[in-house]
Amino acid sequence: MDNYVHYKPDFFQKYFLVYDEETYQIVSSQKEVAKQLQSKLNKKFFKTKSVKEQLSLIERDLLAMEESLSQYESDIKRSEYLEQFIVYKKSFYVKGTTFSEHFNEVVKKIIEETSFSAFEGMTNKEIEEDGGKIYKHTGYTRKFRLESEPDNPHDKNAIAVFIDNMHVGYVPKEIAKEIQHLLNERYELSGITELVGGPYKEYDYSKDKVVTTKNNYGLKMDIAIRDTFKNVDGKEELLNLYNEIEKGYKQGHFSKEFYEKMMKQKNELI
Repeated sequence: MDNYVHYKPDFFQKYFLVYDEETYQIVSSQKEVAKQLQSKLNKKFFKTKSVKEQLSLIERDLLAMEESLSQYESDIKRSEYLEQFIVYKKSFYVKGTTFSEHFNEVVKKIIEETSFSAFEGMTNKEIEEDGGKIYKHTGYTRKFRLESEPDNPHDKNAIAVFIDNMHVGYVPKEIAKEIQHLLNERYELSGITELVGGPYKEYDYSKDKVVTTKNNYGLKMDIAIRDTFKNVDGKEELLNLYNEIEKGYKQGHFSKEFYEKMMKQKNELI
């Protein structure tokens, strides 16, 4: 990280992206360096045109840094807040992808949009030294939706998986049964679909060389379902809601503080 904390005012460097903990620390460090430089330049009795330009750029950069840092902090707080209302989380592999006429198209699109270098840009020598399987492509997408199929002749609880509006398979039967009642406007679905498998390279000790193995692609989904409390009205529905919260707390989905607050409201309602 030390390679990135150095800061100097640059007319063309206007943005300071903060999207994870590492970049947050980097920009925070750059902000401190910028403030120190600003203080040093402000102490100059006679400010040349160059110094004034530097101060102007530093002021611009400090505002941009503060905005990016504040936005990230707000996003984290919002994420932590929303985490309390998650009633279901699960990881699973999409079933039936080999029967989907759109699967190969979806795989190609995911690779084009999110995969950068084949085999992680590694040479055969590097793959040999690594000793593990290095897959040709990895990728992900957040553009998915789940859709119930109550008229499905094989399973009334069937839930189809769509990526970019293309049907690619189904939620596993046991999970579909668990979340069927959560696929309505009251609940909000979020998550990520990861491209897994596919061709890979590895060092074959028996042949003393790196070999490529053909392998089918698959899709792994990580989903979270959050309760938005929409259309909750009436004593019976509220009691059902509180019971769901109590169940979710026991499963580790809610904080103790939130749980105790909800149980207090439940007791007042009773």
